[in-house]
Amino acid sequence: MSLRGRRIGSINTGRGWDAGMVKVAVLMSLALFFIFLIFTMDVQQTKAADCDCGYCHGDNHHGDNWSGCSGCHDSPPQTGTHLTHYNSAPSQSLKYGDTTVTSTADAYKFGCGNCHPLDKAKHRDGILQVELYHAAAPADSLKAKNPSSASYAVGTHVTAYASKVNGQPDFSYSDGTCSNVYCHSGYTVTSGPVGNPICSVYNSSGRCIVYALDADGNLTYDPYTVTKSSVYKTTPPWGTSGSFTLCTECHAFPLTTSYPSVQAGVGDSHAWIDNYGYVDLHAWNMGSGIPVSCKDCHYGPVTEARGFTYTDWNVTYAPVPLASRVLHVNGRPDVNFDNTAANNPLPYYSNPPLSLSGASYDPSTKTCSNVSCHLEQSIVKWGTPYRWWDSAECNICHGM
Repeated sequence: MSLRGRRIGSINTGRGWDAGMVKVAVLMSLALFFIFLIFTMDVQQTKAADCDCGYCHGDNHHGDNWSGCSGCHDSPPQTGTHLTHYNSAPSQSLKYGDTTVTSTADAYKFGCGNCHPLDKAKHRDGILQVELYHAAAPADSLKAKNPSSASYAVGTHVTAYASKVNGQPDFSYSDGTCSNVYCHSGYTVTSGPVGNPICSVYNSSGRCIVYALDADGNLTYDPYTVTKSSVYKTTPPWGTSGSFTLCTECHAFPLTTSYPSVQAGVGDSHAWIDNYGYVDLHAWNMGSGIPVSCKDCHYGPVTEARGFTYTDWNVTYAPVPLASRVLHVNGRPDVNFDNTAANNPLPYYSNPPLSLSGASYDPSTKTCSNVSCHLEQSIVKWGTPYRWWDSAECNICHGM
C-alpha cells in the first residue's frame, strides 16, 4: 500500500510539474504575442505618417452618419474665401496639414496644409493659424514654392461663427491679406548683354559665312546671364467676393519683357519689346494677322482664342477665361499643344492653318519639337536670342 501510495504520489507530483510548465509556456507565448502586436502596431503607425484611422479603415471609417472633420467646423469652412481655394461642400475626410492639390475643371482644391500649419499639434489649440512658409514642406507642394517672406496680415474686421460642439468657443476670422505667395504671382525677367552668335568661318571681308551650331542646329553664344524673379500680388482681403477667372488677375497677359532690361529677347519667348519699341516673338508672330493664342501652347487651362488688336507694330490681347483649373496653379508651367485642327497659329506666309498634332515640349531642356510654325527648324529652345535685324537670328524660328 505504501509503495502504491508513493507511486501515486510521485505520479501526482509529476503531473503537477508538467501542468506548471504548460502554464509557463502559455504565459510566455502570450507575452511574446503582445510584444509582437506592440511592435507591429508601431510599424503600422510609422507607415501612416499622420496615424490616421483612415490608413487602415478608409475615409468613411465611422459610417455615413458621422461628421468626421466637419464635426467641429465645416471642412472646408463655407466662410471667407475658403471656397475660392477649396470649392467643395463640407467633407468628413479632409486632413489637417495636407498639401495635395486635387482641383477639378470648375474648382480649385488646395489642401489645408498649403495655408495652415503642417504640425498637427497646432490643430485644436484654440488659435487660428495661417502658415504660408515651412522649411519642411513637401518639395513638390505649392507651399514649398513660397519664399520665407510669405506672410499673412490680420485684418481689422473680425467675423465669428459658432462651433458645432456645445461649450466650445466660437471660431473667428478677419479680412486679412496674404503677401509673397506663389499662387498669387507672376514673374519678370532681366538679362545681361548678349553677344553675337559664335562664328566658325569668316570670309575675306570679315563677314561670317558659317555659324557654330549646337546638336539641334541652333546658334551658339558666349555665356550671358538671365535672371527670373517672382512678382507677387497682395491678395484681396479675405472674404472678398469675385469670379477670379481671368489670367490678368495674378500676372501680366501676355507675359512681356522689354529692352534694355532684357536684351535680344532672351529668357522668355512670350513677348519682347525690342530696341525699336516693337513687339516680337510669339505675340507678334511675324505680323501674320494672328498672334499665337495662349490656348495654342497651353491647351487645357485655356481653350478659347480671344480677341486682339495690332497698333503701331504692337499687339494687345483681350483677357482669356480659364477653362479648367486642373493644370492652373499646380506648381509648374504646363505646355500642352492644341491638337484641334482649326485656329492654330499661322506662319506669316502660310495658308491654310497648320496642325500641332506632332508637337511636343521637353521641360527639362525647355525645347519644342516638331512645331509646324517653325517649319524647317525641328527643335527650338525657349528663351534663345532673337533680333530680327540680325539675319542669322531671324532664321532661328523657321530654319530657312
